[in-house]
Amino acid sequence: HFFALLRGCADHRSFLVCIAFVGRLPNMSSEILGEYERQCASLKVKPSPAVGELLRGERVAELDLSPLYLGVKGVLAVVELLPMLPFLERLCLKHTLITNEVAVRLAELAISHPSLRELDLSDNRLSLASAKALLELIRENPNVRVLTLEHTDFSQSYMDLIARQLDQNRIPKGEFQFRKDNVLTDEESRQPVQWDDEWEWNSSAGDEFLWAQAPLGEVESYALEGPASTSVDAREPVPVRPSRSVGDALKDAVSPLQPWSDPDFPADLSSLGDPRWKELQWRRLPEIAAAVGRPLAVLDSTAPLPWLPCEGTAGLPDLYLLNAMGVLANHPTLLRRLFVAVHPEVGVYQLQLHKGGRWLAVTVDDWLPVLPGTAKPAFGCSADPAEGWVALLEKAYA
Repeated sequence: HFFALLRGCADHRSFLVCIAFVGRLPNMSSEILGEYERQCASLKVKPSPAVGELLRGERVAELDLSPLYLGVKGVLAVVELLPMLPFLERLCLKHTLITNEVAVRLAELAISHPSLRELDLSDNRLSLASAKALLELIRENPNVRVLTLEHTDFSQSYMDLIARQLDQNRIPKGEFQFRKDNVLTDEESRQPVQWDDEWEWNSSAGDEFLWAQAPLGEVESYALEGPASTSVDAREPVPVRPSRSVGDALKDAVSPLQPWSDPDFPADLSSLGDPRWKELQWRRLPEIAAAVGRPLAVLDSTAPLPWLPCEGTAGLPDLYLLNAMGVLANHPTLLRRLFVAVHPEVGVYQLQLHKGGRWLAVTVDDWLPVLPGTAKPAFGCSADPAEGWVALLEKAYA
């Protein structure tokens, strides 16, 4: 029983809840039934023999109260037993006429539950108070992965937030810890990047590689560049120094007081290439986050989904890229995989991008162009400027 509990633990809090039940399992059936009778007495309702049958046994994994017609207080008496049911994985309260009070109490008790996976509260007149409590529940307890809310009075905005959080809860454990799991070790980051002899990376190297391999007019189209052209200019690739390794960048970074600056993409007009942007200034990502009064987060792990990208006002014609990022924002697991190394304390980030049939490792610093006299990014950024994934991804693609 003990190890079966541990397998369902999501964090230390769930582990401690499990410990509390060890040693009590042989007598828990009678304890639960006794507590159920006490709850019914306090709520002045008659205990249901059908509920008593459902509660018998040492390991109650599922409770379906929908066919029992217990009434609001009768359901509440069962909900109060949740801390005594550590193996419960599914609870169905569909069409049980529960109120916001019952749903809120259920959410409070379920936050620390070690095994609960699925809740069905459909066909109940639940509104804003329940929506807030249930959203808090699934944020705090990632074990809860299915929450059915058909025919409730929740607004569409809350339904969307709940759906997004449930999507994140279904991601296997460890996927969110991209800084711990995806960051290269020192030895790995100092390994030289492997490049083909015929391959020189730049922003259009994928096109040029394809042009070199196919006759004019027969270049296959691919997602980032749109339909194939029949008048391709078969020019030679422009030699561009490959992106630096993370190890070299970390070695060059003196300290958090003097973060790394990419010598291949300096914070000046030479990196932008268009004279109309000569008035733009440059600021580091932590400065931009400080200007909006929020801590820097490459990807905000507390939000149901990453903030959507916003187009800058400086006129960079890459709306196609921002739209693609908007689609990617609905798949946070895939988005996190693009960030291979994240070192915000020294401004070093490595991303992997797929271009021309290859995965390319690109290391960038956190210098970003901003509008003159402000900390507002001039080009693409997240709807929350303190969340830097959009600007960093756009810079890596550039």
